[in-house]
Amino acid sequence: MLAYLLDYGQDVSADLIILEPVNNAESKFRNFQVTYRTTNFNQPIFHLPAHLSSAIITNLKEQAGINNRQREGQLIRRRQNSSNYYQVSAFSTQYGPKFVLQPNYHQPYLLPIQKLGLEPNDWQVLKNSIIAGQGII
Repeated sequence: MLAYLLDYGQDVSADLIILEPVNNAESKFRNFQVTYRTTNFNQPIFHLPAHLSSAIITNLKEQAGINNRQREGQLIRRRQNSSNYYQVSAFSTQYGPKFVLQPNYHQPYLLPIQKLGLEPNDWQVLKNSIIAGQGII
C-alpha cells in the first residue's frame, strides 16, 4: 500500500506527499489522510483504510529510519529500473504524527570537493576555516 501511495505521487508529479492523522473518536484505529501537493493544485485527499493505517505508517517509519528520537529520514523506492529518493519528516500534531515526504525523482549527485575548481590558496583557506573555532560563515 505504501508503494502504491509513492507511485501515485510520482505519477501526478507531486512536490510533497503529506500523511496526516484525522480526528475520529468513533474508531479505535487512527485514520490518516493523504494529500499530494503539486505545483498547480492539491490533488484530492485519500483516506487510508483505518485498519491498515498503523501498518502503513510503521512501514514508512521503518524504511525511512524514523523513531522517537530521529524525526527525519530518507526513503528509497525502486521503480521501473530507477530509484526515487524521498526526504521524510515527522511532526507531532494534536491527533498523532504527521509525515511529509519530499520526493527527489533524480538520483543524488555527489561532487568531490576537490572538483569544485578551487585555487590552491582557496583550498587552504577552506581547510583553515573548517578547523577554526568559529567555522565557516
